[in-house]
Amino acid sequence: MRLALVQTRPELGKVDENLAAMGELVESLETDVLCFPELCSSGYAIDDRNRFLDLAEDGGGGPATNFFAELAERKDAAVVAGFPFRDGGRLFNVSGLFRPGEQPVLYRKLHLFAREKDVFDPGDRPPPVVEFRGARLGMMICFDWVFPEVGRLLALAGADLILHPSNLVTPYCQRAMFARAVENGVFIATVNRVGGESYPDGTHLEFTGGSQLMGHRGDLLQELPPREIAAAVVDLDPRAARDKWLTPSNHLLKDRRVEFFPPLARDIRNED
Repeated sequence: MRLALVQTRPELGKVDENLAAMGELVESLETDVLCFPELCSSGYAIDDRNRFLDLAEDGGGGPATNFFAELAERKDAAVVAGFPFRDGGRLFNVSGLFRPGEQPVLYRKLHLFAREKDVFDPGDRPPPVVEFRGARLGMMICFDWVFPEVGRLLALAGADLILHPSNLVTPYCQRAMFARAVENGVFIATVNRVGGESYPDGTHLEFTGGSQLMGHRGDLLQELPPREIAAAVVDLDPRAARDKWLTPSNHLLKDRRVEFFPPLARDIRNED
């Protein structure tokens, strides 16, 4: 399987221009899967829920969902990309997986970061795993990285490759994905953006680029620069992730002592 990491620099609120720039960037790529960043159609630093609602897609389609669906058909590839999505009065930060001839599969971000909590509703369903050309593709979004439970859920659901659209502003995630990949024995494509954006109050965000593909044994298979718009295509065999044996005696998933794990599900959200 050929995977394209597509590192972009969206302009805040300029959906049509952002989509056109993404189309130009990938026009010559030959690949099976294209992965773009989080909120790549809209930009990120918006703290007005109504403005994001105006930029959001819905179940009837919109500029971004139409573009990604058409791109999947034109490139004969799966496309994963992030955009705002409204469902009735609710607003979600989603990653969509578009396949030729299929309905899109949407993942609603579970773990919201910083000011996202003032704008978006938290996701209300588990992350999906979808089969495409013999590979099992899972999705997570940006800040989900800090919760190892998300990667484990996807691994238990059979994911071979986790596609991870992101808008990263801290230096930690790219390094942490070594652990997420090794502890679950999965490939992880973290696709970040570059450039900077500022909120109306002047708070500035600088995105860290460094999109990468981490192998299922912790090998860094591809890395993009920290400040440049870029794209790279990597060959991989996602099915290699189905071998969870670290040694002849140690299996990443079957060795879990789940009888001791109930405290992990304890809800402390209302505790002091």
